[in-house]
Amino acid sequence: MASMFDISIISILVGAIIALVRENGGIDWVLSTISSKIKSPRGAEFGIAALSGLVDCATANNTVAIVIASPIAKEIAEEYHIEPKRTASLLDIFTSVFQGLIPYGAQLLYAADMSGLTPFDIIPNCYYPVLMGISALCFIAFGGRRKESV
Repeated sequence: MASMFDISIISILVGAIIALVRENGGIDWVLSTISSKIKSPRGAEFGIAALSGLVDCATANNTVAIVIASPIAKEIAEEYHIEPKRTASLLDIFTSVFQGLIPYGAQLLYAADMSGLTPFDIIPNCYYPVLMGISALCFIAFGGRRKESV
């Protein structure tokens, strides 16, 4: 338990922040703002991708971003009949993409520290997050939806 103290405190704080935001109408506001621009399941997937990326940029931690964005993403997914596993994948992919590109994210700060460069020197060489984002966007835009076998 001692080695998990940090993540335990973060989890408690994030849960409390989400409850405060929900109680004060923040989640409803974000949900209505995003939903007003969504017209289809594909649009809902793009909305979930944008939501998770923006929350990751705000928190600079992809795990915290997923925890914060997941209640909103779940409501959008239920409204547009998007499978939970697909929603979870979108949250994971797009928080990881943005986490790998923001200069104040842990990954780039560690890489900069170890290499002696600045995060801004490293960003132009971050091919993996860019390619992962492009692939995911193409999959949303052009990828078909499989029918579940009964």
